[in-house]
Amino acid sequence: MTTFKKNLLATAVASGCAMLAGGAFAQTAQVGSIVLSADGLGEALIYPYYTARGDQKTFVSIVNTTTLGKVVKVRFREGKNSNDVLDFNLYLSPYDVWTGQVTREAGGSVLYTNDTSCTDPVKADWALNPSAGLYGQPFFPFDYQRVDSLAGRTGAAQDLDRTLEGYMEVISMANVPEGNALYNAIKHDPATGRPANCSLVSGLTGSANVQAPTGGLFGGAAIIDLSATKTGGTGIGYGATAYGGFARPGVIFSPSSANPNFGDHNATSAVITDGNNRVIQVQPTASGVLGAAQSFAMANMAERIVGEYSVDTTNLTAHTTDWVVTMPAKHYFVNRATWLTTSGDPHGQVGPSPAGALAPFTAMWSAANLNACEQVLPTSTSREEDRETSRLGFSPQPPGATPNSLCFESTVISFGKGTGASGVLQSTNNLWYLGNHARNSNGWLEIAFNQAGQRLTGTALGSFNPTGAAGPVTVFGLPVLGFKAAVFRVSSSPALPLNNYAEAQPLHAVRRVQ
Repeated sequence: MTTFKKNLLATAVASGCAMLAGGAFAQTAQVGSIVLSADGLGEALIYPYYTARGDQKTFVSIVNTTTLGKVVKVRFREGKNSNDVLDFNLYLSPYDVWTGQVTREAGGSVLYTNDTSCTDPVKADWALNPSAGLYGQPFFPFDYQRVDSLAGRTGAAQDLDRTLEGYMEVISMANVPEGNALYNAIKHDPATGRPANCSLVSGLTGSANVQAPTGGLFGGAAIIDLSATKTGGTGIGYGATAYGGFARPGVIFSPSSANPNFGDHNATSAVITDGNNRVIQVQPTASGVLGAAQSFAMANMAERIVGEYSVDTTNLTAHTTDWVVTMPAKHYFVNRATWLTTSGDPHGQVGPSPAGALAPFTAMWSAANLNACEQVLPTSTSREEDRETSRLGFSPQPPGATPNSLCFESTVISFGKGTGASGVLQSTNNLWYLGNHARNSNGWLEIAFNQAGQRLTGTALGSFNPTGAAGPVTVFGLPVLGFKAAVFRVSSSPALPLNNYAEAQPLHAVRRVQ
C-alpha cells in the first residue's frame, strides 16, 4: 500500500531543487532549454494561488490534449516558504480531464475529488470517503514543521492554518504510449467512463512502459467565495502558466518523493525575451543542479511587474483589489535550514554553500521570523497621472523586514489603508499598499525588483542571440507570476440590494536583459 507522506531525502536522481502577460511569447520549446509557453500548453504547469480561507474553495483542473497517456506529479505548496503540503501521482488517459477542489476542514486544507482518473495513492488509500465516489485527502504540515523546528520554531505558525493558501505545481513524469499494459489500465472505458484497472498504478515507479514526457497539458483554477460578506457570491478564475523544454527521461517517481521538481531536470538554459521582444537563449553561469534551478528561474524573471487597482468605499459602490505575487522556486535559493541536517535534501538550497541566499535572491529564509524578505520599490500612478514612489508603501511589514519587502513565496497585496487579512482573498500572507496621494485610490502600480543582487548572469548562446554570437548577459529581476483579483459591489439605488461582481486580470512582466 502506498501512503501519503513527506520524504526527507531526495532520490539518487539530482536533488534540490502566469499568469503574467508578456511572459509568454511565440517560441517553440527547445529540448533542454526551458521556455514559458505562448499557448498555455506544456509539460509542466504552475497555478500561482490556491486558497481555502474563510468560505472560499479553489477548484482546479488538469487537461491532457494528446493521444498519449500522461503520468504527472501534482504538488501543493504552502505560501510562506513553499514547503510541500500534498503530493500525489496522477494518471491521465488520452484527452482526459482531472478536477478537484481545495476546501477547509479541521483548520487546514483538504483536497476532494470525485474524478475517476487513476491516482497513486489509489483512492482507497485516501483518508476521507464521505460519500460514494467522493474522496478527500487532508494537507500535511510535516515539511514546514521539520524545517522551522531546526530554529526552535513552534506554536501557531506550525499548525494546519499554514496549509490554507499557497500554490500548485503539475510536472509531467512520463508519456504512456498506446497498447501496453499501463496504457490499457489507465484508459477510460467508453462504456463506463472509468479506467480499466487503477490498482495497477499503486506503488508503481521506474521507467517500464513509459516514454520521455512531452507537452500538451493545460489547466486552470477558480476561487469561489461562498460567504455572505462583501466579497461573497463571487468567482475568480485564471489559467495555469505552462512550460516546456525540460528534457526529462521518462521516469515515474514515488508519490512520496520530492522528485520531479524544477531543479532535477536536464535543461541547461532558458529561452527568454530581452524586453524588446527579441528572443534569446541564455545559459546560466552556474552549472549542475543550481544551473538547472536558475534556468527555470530565468524563464520567469521580470525586472518589474505592473497592473491596475481600484479602491472605492462609497455607499453605492465598493471596489476592492488584491494582487497575487508568487515567486516560483524561490525556496531553492533561500532555504538554508535543511542543510543543517541533511546534505542533498530537496527542500534546502540547491547550491554548494549554506552561507547565504543564492542569486537571484538576496535574503535567507528565517524560521524565527517566518519570512525571506526581498526589498522592492513600488510606484503608484493615479488615473490623473499623480505619480508617487514610496519607500514606506507596504504595511504591516513582517518582523525583521526592511520597508517595502515581499517576504513570502506567495504574497497577496491588498490596496487601501486596511489592516489584517487581504480584502478579496482573505490572505494572511499579505501586505496592504498605502498610497498617500488623495487621488491615488484608483490607478496602476509598478513594483520594481531592482535591488543589488536581484539578477542572474549567463551566456547568450549564438543560435538565439540577436547578434548571432555568444556573449555574457545579465537577466535582471526576480522570478515572478501573478494576477489581479478584484471585487465590485454595485447598487443603482440605496433602496436596492448590493450586487457583487468579481474579475481577474494578469499582471504584466517588464523584462530586462543586457
